[in-house]
Amino acid sequence: SDREQQRLGQELHDGLCQHLTAVAFMARSVALRLKNHRVIEVSDIEKIAQLVNDAATDTRNFSRALHRADVDSAGLLAALEDLVDREIWKTPCCLEIKSPFHIDDDTAASHLYRIAREAVINANKHAQARKIVVALGRSRKGTVLSVTDDGVGFPNELNNAHGLGFHIMNYRARSIGGRLKIESPKKGGTRVACHLPDKLPQLQKRENGWHKPFPAKIIKALTALI
Repeated sequence: SDREQQRLGQELHDGLCQHLTAVAFMARSVALRLKNHRVIEVSDIEKIAQLVNDAATDTRNFSRALHRADVDSAGLLAALEDLVDREIWKTPCCLEIKSPFHIDDDTAASHLYRIAREAVINANKHAQARKIVVALGRSRKGTVLSVTDDGVGFPNELNNAHGLGFHIMNYRARSIGGRLKIESPKKGGTRVACHLPDKLPQLQKRENGWHKPFPAKIIKALTALI
């Protein structure tokens, strides 16, 4: 359907395309240094390799998620259950439903799922955790989706790849009227939470489907790579 194609396009645009753009930026930077006979650091090549690996991971996840391209409010719980049960994760994941919840808006449900998936991917890449918990429940003002790990905690300064993922999640949260909060619990690890109010703003469709310029913070995260 047209709606499914738009969601697939958005998924490619917001994930894989950004990693490939970052690879192009880094490769161009290395090429300019070679042209000007400047020293090339091993770390520069390692960053490119890491970004390519991230793009490959995104491609595998995208392929696995094709049948989840049209997550709606009715299918959110099943999609989250499938997410935590995937065998590709190196860190065990589980799902906790802390209290009854109800989400009517299909767009909000779709973005919540993708925020959860991005947070799980980040935790697997960076947290060095033994366990990841995806939780969905209620607060006094609305619905709360959280992803918590027991890993190394939230660094003072995010590395570039990690920061890009958080910018994407924040962009998704704000686009549905929510608020993203990232913190390090006292017991350690990292908690990423999206707070979604009961009264959602009127969600506007993107012009021409999903085509929309990258937010400034995402562009800044990409340019910081070079």
